[in-house]
Amino acid sequence: MDTSDDPFEFHFNLTQDRGLRVDPTEDAINQSKEMSVICFSEVNDKILMWSHYTQGHAGFCIELERKENNDLGKWDLCAPVIYNPENKPLSFTPEEITKPESFTKIATSKSSHWAYEKEWRLIGHHEYADTLIPLPAPISCIIFGCKMGINEKKTIARILGSNMKYAEAKQMKSEFALKIE
Repeated sequence: MDTSDDPFEFHFNLTQDRGLRVDPTEDAINQSKEMSVICFSEVNDKILMWSHYTQGHAGFCIELERKENNDLGKWDLCAPVIYNPENKPLSFTPEEITKPESFTKIATSKSSHWAYEKEWRLIGHHEYADTLIPLPAPISCIIFGCKMGINEKKTIARILGSNMKYAEAKQMKSEFALKIE
């Protein structure tokens, strides 16, 4: 898993009943390698997120339509991230860590420092390794970054067509904020 933005992502403590630290079991490591996680956000106007994820506002955001009849709308597949106010990793016993729900807890737990992202995670089996992953929901809008070039915008519009809804992140003049128009 790529955890380049948050070096503490997917970290947890493995303990014994007496609180002694032990190395993770081979089964738990192998099980986690069979899972996939795709990240989404409820928000589209956070300056830091545009900086982190769109090459400094030069990229674009894909807005997806979440409904009960697609993967984003299924609570057993897609869950909100829980931001831990104590900013400590979760702890599991060796017996607990081998349960599938433990991986889900690890994958949906982050430090409260990241709460501004309002993240959701789609969790599944890793059958998509080294392949294109199908979209879990229909695209409802493409939002261009405030520093995206006109040629890049035209290329995307040519690929996706005129039936797609397009918007743009614009810098507000009166405050340090973005407005999606």
